[in-house]
Amino acid sequence: MDNEALNRMTMALMGASPTDEAQMGLLDTQPVIQILPDANVIKIGGQSFIDRGRAAVFPLIEEIVENLPRHKMIIGTGAGTRARHAYSVGLDLGVPTGVLSVLGFFVSIQNAKMIHYLLSSRSACRLTRIGSPIRRSAAFHRTAQMPAAILSAKSWGRAR
Repeated sequence: MDNEALNRMTMALMGASPTDEAQMGLLDTQPVIQILPDANVIKIGGQSFIDRGRAAVFPLIEEIVENLPRHKMIIGTGAGTRARHAYSVGLDLGVPTGVLSVLGFFVSIQNAKMIHYLLSSRSACRLTRIGSPIRRSAAFHRTAQMPAAILSAKSWGRAR
């Protein structure tokens, strides 16, 4: 990035609030790079869907399956109430925050596995933590005939 662009960004940030849309719009001059332009990204909330059980998850799975022939999908899952409970118990026990993050991570992994198992008969694959989630997703969508990739919340967070 050249000095002129840095000076323009510095001046814009120093002289305005981050909630000032007009000033923030001045910073947004770079073209958008679409990494996976053919992929549709879906986030399945742990608390909003998965924690509500079969009554919420199965209609969502049916909708995803119905759309698989027309759309490539990257599906992310959240951790939900089980992670919040683990955090609460861990805090009460004085567990270090690094350990708490691991507890929440494993709950999101469980949710990703559950969605994967429900979609596995439709050739969906679950992406593990090895390597970059974006790189895995890009390679997956370029080479595979599988229509959906599933990420856990931990990988999902790194993919942004």
